[in-house]
Amino acid sequence: MNNIFLVFIAILLIVSGTLLFFYNRDILNEQGDVLFEDCVPVNLQIQNISSTSFSVQWHTSNKCLGLVKYGDSIDSINYIAINEDNEIAAKKHSIEIKNLKPSSVYYFVISSEGVEYGLEGAPIVVNTQAF
Repeated sequence: MNNIFLVFIAILLIVSGTLLFFYNRDILNEQGDVLFEDCVPVNLQIQNISSTSFSVQWHTSNKCLGLVKYGDSIDSINYIAINEDNEIAAKKHSIEIKNLKPSSVYYFVISSEGVEYGLEGAPIVVNTQAF
């Protein structure tokens, strides 16, 4: 009788654990779709590349928090640039990265609602112009 009771409890735990796993997975996917799908950057443009600056523009379907993280090494993307109008949540994002060194390589990612986007999983590369 004890063995049947233990088998019943084990089956009950396995079934409830499986149901809980799929329930939580579905909830997380629904939240992910709501939070992130409408904030994926599209129409990325890099413009106005000069010796000391460049601009990054992109669009999102909904108003989303967006900024650019950049650095002079792929391993040290430590700086943050935001929209000068302090309009962080927007559908149309335009950020100028300034005070850069001439003839230098810079790496950046777009952070939209806390998720970082680059080019096929890697940071985007920009070369500033010479004087």
